[in-house]
Amino acid sequence: MPIDLRNVFNPRGIAQSFETLEPLKSTVMDSLFKKRPNHPSPMISYAEVKRVLRSVPVVRRDGSPISLGNEEIEVNSFAPLPIKVSTNVSAAELNDLSAMMGNDAAVNAWRIKKIEELRESARITTEAIATVVATLGKISWPVELKGGRTGLYQIDYGKIPTLTSANKITSSTKVSEIYRILKSMKTIINKNGYGGKTTFFVGEDVFSTLLDICDAPKTQTKESTMRIELSDGKINIGGFELIALDETYPAPDGTWVPKLGAKMLFATASDV
Repeated sequence: MPIDLRNVFNPRGIAQSFETLEPLKSTVMDSLFKKRPNHPSPMISYAEVKRVLRSVPVVRRDGSPISLGNEEIEVNSFAPLPIKVSTNVSAAELNDLSAMMGNDAAVNAWRIKKIEELRESARITTEAIATVVATLGKISWPVELKGGRTGLYQIDYGKIPTLTSANKITSSTKVSEIYRILKSMKTIINKNGYGGKTTFFVGEDVFSTLLDICDAPKTQTKESTMRIELSDGKINIGGFELIALDETYPAPDGTWVPKLGAKMLFATASDV
């Protein structure tokens, strides 16, 4: 008797399958995009994503409130595109599934395997897009168009502030200079309207160089008052925590792309 997969992938069965799955972990999404509220509209205005916090003048008790918006109202909006994934069920799998019918545990295990495959594919794609946005300030991702054509889905959120240092960081750079660079990056974030907790991520080459600096005899002398700690892929310099990010993600063309450039030092306001 033919199997109707709609009976296997019914809402109740899918919900039960999700209850058994462990939460997916993604470094960039979990670190930089922790707050993921539902949006009330399928459209998002540029004004909303460009909103910057700032101080305002105080007013008398009977005075008019200060507007937090810009003088000009931005009405341009964009529609976030969905990630839709599918998987095939072969004739051999249907035969196996037919033999399982009546065995709820076996059917559920088969369904969980299919759902996990789809879920992981969607999360890998989301993590990759989040990485591009975080490091470049824009989305540039392949999109499938009607008729089998492909194009680029592009959204530019604005230029990411950068810090240009007079000297490159090398193994002979003083720890105090590294501290000044980190403090300057934090100041730039503050001046752009954000503050609180600043988290630093470093590429593979930068992290190796920092390890050399921290291991140098000069940092271990009694004259050194800068607190330096090394632990589990992290370096703490004067209270600033630097996290090694040497992971990669699979691009749609099959190549593996570093989430962070090997020579990149990246700071983010991680509490917003």
